[in-house]
Amino acid sequence: MSDLGRQIADFTLQAEEDRCRTLEAELQVCAAALSLGVMQAAFGLRDSADYQLALVQNFTETIQQALPTIQNAEFRQRFSEDLIHVEQSLSGLRKRIAARS
Repeated sequence: MSDLGRQIADFTLQAEEDRCRTLEAELQVCAAALSLGVMQAAFGLRDSADYQLALVQNFTETIQQALPTIQNAEFRQRFSEDLIHVEQSLSGLRKRIAARS
């Protein structure tokens, strides 16, 4: 492989690793926002809980758009499974907020 070919391969690998780290961070933000939103809903802080709900919805949309760009099938599968859990929790938060209204 030429030097340029190696540089391109290294760059592609680095970009994939960066994308995966970004998705992991976004999933962690989702988990924290969901936890906070549940607590806020329990205390009747509807506006704050709605804010967390919107935040998680935005992140899940971003993650859904990024998933097809992940080349590593194992990582893509793990992120897909994590996203399913986030979406289930998001549905639960919606129900909690609606129940407190």
